[in-house]
Amino acid sequence: MKEETAEEVLADGVKKFPEGFIKKSWAQTEYEEILVPTGKLKLGENFFGRQQICLESGDVFIEVASEAKGKFIIYARKTNI
Repeated sequence: MKEETAEEVLADGVKKFPEGFIKKSWAQTEYEEILVPTGKLKLGENFFGRQQICLESGDVFIEVASEAKGKFIIYARKTNI
């Protein structure tokens, strides 16, 4: 069962994040590029739906419109996932 599931789910290999999870129909979606500093990032405070993204030191790097957007930025920044 384990091998069958792995063959079905991973038939095309392991997906890279984020491009492996973005549907082709989203190609025309608006996007925003941001310069992200080196080092680790973490979620900060969430206030009225606005999510802080902080540097490892705890200093606020940027504030984004939602927790989901904050998590996306942090996960997209990670290497060796």
